[in-house]
Amino acid sequence: MAANPHATARAAGTVSVLALLSPLAGLAVELALAWRFGASDTVDAFRIGALLLLFGQQLFVQQILPHALVPVFSEYRALGQEQQGWRVAQSLANLLVYPAALVALLFVLHPGPLIELLAPGLTGEARAVATLFLRCFLPACALMVWSGVATGVLYAYRIFWLPPAVQLAGNIVMIVLILALGRTLGPSSLILGVWLATLLGLALYLAQLAPLMRQAGARFTWSFEWKHPGVRKALGLALPLLGTLLLSQWIAVVVNRAVSVLPPGNLATFGYAWKLGQLAFLAPLSLAVVLFPRFADARVSSSEAEFRSLCTRALRMALFVTVPPTCLVYALRSPLVALLFERGAFNAEATQAVSQL
Repeated sequence: MAANPHATARAAGTVSVLALLSPLAGLAVELALAWRFGASDTVDAFRIGALLLLFGQQLFVQQILPHALVPVFSEYRALGQEQQGWRVAQSLANLLVYPAALVALLFVLHPGPLIELLAPGLTGEARAVATLFLRCFLPACALMVWSGVATGVLYAYRIFWLPPAVQLAGNIVMIVLILALGRTLGPSSLILGVWLATLLGLALYLAQLAPLMRQAGARFTWSFEWKHPGVRKALGLALPLLGTLLLSQWIAVVVNRAVSVLPPGNLATFGYAWKLGQLAFLAPLSLAVVLFPRFADARVSSSEAEFRSLCTRALRMALFVTVPPTCLVYALRSPLVALLFERGAFNAEATQAVSQL
């Protein structure tokens, strides 16, 4: 399948803008947290709940399900069997949502082991609020299964703008809830924000997928065909990605476990610093999203030399757009933190700690 460079450039431009706005809105969420709650026990607890949400996003929406589904769905479309691709997508979602919901229910009823795993050093109010967050965020993580499958289907149709738009909308919801209700509702404002953002995202995905299903003549079903060759192929593609994700997330767990035993506020300041550091990854991540379906098409329909050439060009572009912002953020770290965070409940001592991190 021949790739249109102008279409790719337009898609990359649109996704880059949305991929820039969404993390900027995520940074605004951090600003709202800092202004309303500072480096407090509430933010320490939220870091643990957010770690769970991040794992759910990585597992279902960003790393595993889309990357496992796109090659399989694209192959069925290339063969003129689009309805089979939809059967695989729905079966995969239904097959995974039940165990995800079961695990969520188990830890909702017994959150103690999960707290001990993620943050054994939290005590008192921070531990109680972290337990509340985990109980409320776990069901939202289970719903991310459908979001992940929807993302994979949209990528196969070359619709890249909606997932970052959903993330942008969710971040805006969080900002509004924190600033409007954070003072009166406290931690409950964060729970309400997470759930409203999750439900809004599912509604936006459904609005985009319904016309595509009608055009393909596919029907929605709650059944799953685990013996379907497409489902088994997608699960096989997901396994090595799952291993890589578990390794990377275990590093985050180890870091949070270590920081949780430090005095209150350290988890909060570490999270603020980590979010600022993510600014350097915006451009390469948007580039990877746009190019991934091209990789899948090139692997199936192009020669080995063309596929290697595409991969090499992508790596060069990623390095080119990563190094300059990394250097810029590092050079401006202290004034950047002071400019963005130092107001409200966020004091100069927290600014210095975040800048050093």
